[in-house]
Amino acid sequence: MANNIAKEYVDFSKKNINKYLKIILEKYYDKEIVSSLLETYINERYYNYYETKYKNQEANINYYMKLKTIELTNNQTEKFIFKTKATFYLFKYILYFDNVSKYDDIKEKIIEIEKYRTNTLELIKETFVDEMLKLVKENEKRKQKYLESFESNRFEIKTNQTNKKNVYNVELTNTIKFNRIYSSYSINKVYTSGIVNEQKLFITYYQTTKRILQNAIEGIFTKEYIVDFPCSILEKEQKTNRLINIINDELIKNNLIIKFTYSNYLENKEIITKWIKEGYKIGIIIDEKYNYDEKSKMWLDLFKYIIVDKDKQTFFEEEKVIIK
Repeated sequence: MANNIAKEYVDFSKKNINKYLKIILEKYYDKEIVSSLLETYINERYYNYYETKYKNQEANINYYMKLKTIELTNNQTEKFIFKTKATFYLFKYILYFDNVSKYDDIKEKIIEIEKYRTNTLELIKETFVDEMLKLVKENEKRKQKYLESFESNRFEIKTNQTNKKNVYNVELTNTIKFNRIYSSYSINKVYTSGIVNEQKLFITYYQTTKRILQNAIEGIFTKEYIVDFPCSILEKEQKTNRLINIINDELIKNNLIIKFTYSNYLENKEIITKWIKEGYKIGIIIDEKYNYDEKSKMWLDLFKYIIVDKDKQTFFEEEKVIIK
């Protein structure tokens, strides 16, 4: 099965955060409290689930986690309230460990945690700072190494701005040098058809997914990327599932648009409609199969964007139109 970069990265971050809190809180660690606060954190940090209250992502995370803390502590015992508030307080440092808040020296932040442990939690461990520092640095290296593993020396994606702000067409470029005996026509034909085209799309999906994930790490959730889909692959169920698995995560679904021609849609209506129901966003290129009538226009509500020639854009809803 193909890698789901976003899911694997977020899962790794969740495991790291859970481990940090176990080490810091020791006897005050409560699985129920941590799970609830961590879910709220991940939802806002990586999936931007909640309504934006502030321009600053750190402030938004704090706002919703504070709400969750108030909800958790309602009508609870003093002991439970103390543990919940302590867990909530420590998330201010998770923001540093998880690349939300910037820092000059991570060791200084860990020393602050040690003081909190000593003064508030009355927990003392001489090796705490060194052990915590080593763990945080190791995890940061592992995250970077994971993202770098999907980089390519031969391929990279080029994003071209559409007529809509923050919506981009994705094009895969390469630095492969072909033998001079092959004509440009022959090279292009091989590169854009059959199995080569399918494999090229796998690379495109990986690279685009990585770009969306990196945007999320930086707190950017407004950019959308339009990618092709090779319909020839639909004849190969296993390969289709592998390709879809790469983007099967809410973070990616929210920011990636799969592009089909209207003819492709008519020929593969059942599976494309199924994907729409599963939360995938679809862009449709209007071609010769489209009937310019109200009945056909009604079905276009299914799609995120309508990709059309400039001279025919006025037939469609303006907010949906991407000009070819």
